Amino acid sequence: MDKPETVEPLSTIIDGPEGSEVLIFNEATTTELQVKCFKIVGASFGWPLPEVDYIEREKFLMQRPLTHSNGVGIRWWCLQVQGGDGSGRVVATCKTLNRDLLIRTAAGGTREGQGYCIGAVATDKRYRRLGLAEFLLRAVARWMDGAGEAEASMLYSSIGKSVSLCLISPNRSGLPPTQPLMPEDIPALCARDIENIKAKFSKDKPAADKILMTTGAAFISRKTNGQVPPFRGAINEYGKTWVYWHHDFPDRELTIQRVVTAAQATEDKEDEGQQIVTLALASLLLAALDEAQKWKLHKLVIWNPTAELHHVIDFVQEQFGVDVINEERVNSNVPSVRWGGGNEDKTSEVVVYHKRILCLELRASRSHCHHPLTR
Repeated sequence: MDKPETVEPLSTIIDGPEGSEVLIFNEATTTELQVKCFKIVGASFGWPLPEVDYIEREKFLMQRPLTHSNGVGIRWWCLQVQGGDGSGRVVATCKTLNRDLLIRTAAGGTREGQGYCIGAVATDKRYRRLGLAEFLLRAVARWMDGAGEAEASMLYSSIGKSVSLCLISPNRSGLPPTQPLMPEDIPALCARDIENIKAKFSKDKPAADKILMTTGAAFISRKTNGQVPPFRGAINEYGKTWVYWHHDFPDRELTIQRVVTAAQATEDKEDEGQQIVTLALASLLLAALDEAQKWKLHKLVIWNPTAELHHVIDFVQEQFGVDVINEERVNSNVPSVRWGGGNEDKTSEVVVYHKRILCLELRASRSHCHHPLTR
């Protein structure tokens, strides 16, 4: 897909803090305009980085290989106060990240498609409560339906269930050994994971995802701790069971983003095979607890754990005395999936959604789909 360039001009008139103002919808294609967007987002979400470091972080992330998918990658959008030279103040912004999708249709088929994840939705504090985020997202949706050629999009959310494990240092001598995952280990594991998911997706309930290597956390760690965590996860000695994690330094948490088990790859349903998986996962969770303590993080967090993972967590709690807290996040943003064209004759089911991965897994059916742009 060639990089689409056309952005339909849209504007709105508001009664702003400086009186009646005309706001223009634009794509931030210049460094100057992008920096204005970064400042708006940094004021809302930049902690613990000061503004100058947050701007450096966003510039750094825009140069990562994964952000250049199909020539589209990350694109920044904004609402500007109308100015004759086009350099007006930015009062609201968001970004889109191009993603490859694996879509399971109502008829049972599986196909690949293109879509976007939307994040960093922020408004200048002086311009909040004026409906600007909704206007901005609707304008972006029009672009995605047209030049963006999106089949679906997803607005980042943190709602759902999570499990927190409190930190201890138990003896792991009776469990299968593990080794750290290094950055260079990730691409091959991702490729294998995607192929396994495609095979499972084509004959089972939809369960497809893709992994986005989190570099933002590494940047924050370099600025705040003077060094970058070298380990991206842990893997067992046979290489078939592994976890990928994210160091969330602002919230002082280690978040497990992806869990892959030997059972997923071999479909081994025997009791003996499940026991092997349980022990392997237990060892990996304890390795994650060690990693959290090493970086002085307060807890280990797992979003939307499966029934199998709940069983392993219960095992770790009983056998090693780990304190576990089950929580359901109900006061955060509503998860929002939007089909291209705003099609409400389909249902979107996000089968697995991991924190900050910005991944999209869709199932289409013929029932009603909620509209994502309700804020």
